[in-house]
Amino acid sequence: MRKPVIVCSGVGDFDQYIINGTNGYVVNPPHEAEEFEKYIRFVYNNQEAARQAGNELRESVLSIFSPNKATMDLYLAKI
Repeated sequence: MRKPVIVCSGVGDFDQYIINGTNGYVVNPPHEAEEFEKYIRFVYNNQEAARQAGNELRESVLSIFSPNKATMDLYLAKI
């Protein structure tokens, strides 16, 4: 969707493809509330940087999760 995201480190598989400040924003326990507020303010005040992070995230997700030879080989190896 080309939107910036704020995710929590150690939840799901976000650590595998979210690069803090490049294609999203990562908060870390036990200070996630403070960090979340910091990133919300950053996104609000830096809309172009946030837009770029959203675009980078889209490209990252498509390159990792789109059906390509490397992805299909990994999938087939697990069957």
